[in-house]
Amino acid sequence: MVDQRLINELTNARILLHIAWLIVFLASWSPCWDVHAQTKSQVWESAIERAIGEQSPLAGHPFEIAWPATRPNWPDCQDPKVQLSNLAKPVGRIYVSLRCDSPRWLGSIQPTVSARKRYLAAVRPLSLGSIVSESDLMILEADWSSLPEDVLSDPEQAIGRTISRTVLAGQAIGLNFLRQTAVIRQGERVRVQMVGLNFTVGGEAVAIQQGAVGEAIRVKMASGQVVSATVIRSGLVEIRID
Repeated sequence: MVDQRLINELTNARILLHIAWLIVFLASWSPCWDVHAQTKSQVWESAIERAIGEQSPLAGHPFEIAWPATRPNWPDCQDPKVQLSNLAKPVGRIYVSLRCDSPRWLGSIQPTVSARKRYLAAVRPLSLGSIVSESDLMILEADWSSLPEDVLSDPEQAIGRTISRTVLAGQAIGLNFLRQTAVIRQGERVRVQMVGLNFTVGGEAVAIQQGAVGEAIRVKMASGQVVSATVIRSGLVEIRID
C-alpha cells in the first residue's frame, strides 16, 4: 500500500518545480518587454523634443521638458508625427498632437516646458512721456513663463521710443509700455509733399496733431482744408494722390 503522505509530498514538489520554471521563464522575457517599451517611449519623446526645439521662439534657448505621469500607449511607429501650435511663448504646459500612419494611431500629450529668457528691464523708474535711452536699460534673465508675452529682449527695440505708462525700477519692459516718439508736434508748421502718378507737388500746412514716423496725422492746408497725411520725418508729411 502506497503511503499517502509520500504521494502528497511528490505532488507538492512537482507544483513547486512548475512554479520555479514559470518564474525563470517570465524573468527571461520581462527585460525584453521593458526594453521594447522603453525604446518606443524614447522614439516618441525624442520626436516631441525635436518638435519643441524647432519652435522659432526657442531657437538658441536651452529648455527642459517635464513629462506627465500618465503617458499615451505609444505604438511601435517608425515615423512618428508630432504637431504643435505656433506658440509665441512655447513654455509652460503645452498641447502636442501625435500621429502614426503605420499602424494608424492618433494621440496627444501635454508636457511642461521650462526655459530661461533674457529680457529688458528698467535701471531706474521711467515716467510717462520720457524718451528711453541706452542708460535706462539693463538685460536680466528669468524663467520665461514668468515674463509677459510682449517683453522685449533687444535694446534697439526700446531706445528712442516714448514711455506710454510708468515703469518701475527693475520692471520688465514690454512693447505695450512704449510708443513711437513724435517727430512732429501739434501746431507745428510742416512741409507737405503731395505725390501722385508721375508728379510731386510741395506745399505747407499746420499740424493739428502730433505724430511719429509712419503715423497718419491731420494737417490744415493754407487753403483751410484739413487732410490726412503720413509723417515721413521731422517737419515733413506726405499725401498720396491716386
